[in-house]
Amino acid sequence: MGYYKNEKATRETIDELGYLHSGDVGKIDENGNLFITGRLKELIITAGGENVAPVLIENEIKEELKFISNVMVVGDNRKFLSCLLTFKHELNKEGQLIPNKILPEAKVHIEKIGSKANTIEEAINCPVIRKFVDEGIARANKRAISKAQNI
Repeated sequence: MGYYKNEKATRETIDELGYLHSGDVGKIDENGNLFITGRLKELIITAGGENVAPVLIENEIKEELKFISNVMVVGDNRKFLSCLLTFKHELNKEGQLIPNKILPEAKVHIEKIGSKANTIEEAINCPVIRKFVDEGIARANKRAISKAQNI
């Protein structure tokens, strides 16, 4: 629908055909699945004016959390950085995601930390995994160049 009471920002983000221009680069496969493959702009500028390279942070988090397939750092014009995480999903023979099915490789890492989660839903709601994610992000934050690069 657009930005609340900000017509200029809406016109800059949503074109006349109704397409949202998020700044992400992606591809659509033969099954109609959208895959985000990169960004048009490789820097986030926080509300405090700090330039942050999100790819470096995303890679650090993925290194800490082996059961995570994707990390997307968000924080352009915001006071702090956040990130979105996705678990490694199992795929069928056609390359489509199997709903709620954790990739066996990810399951090994989940079991190593003491979780008994067998599905994506269980993993999302598991306190052991939540704690491990928080701790993994904290470890990644310790390697950040500045506080502005902390999640």
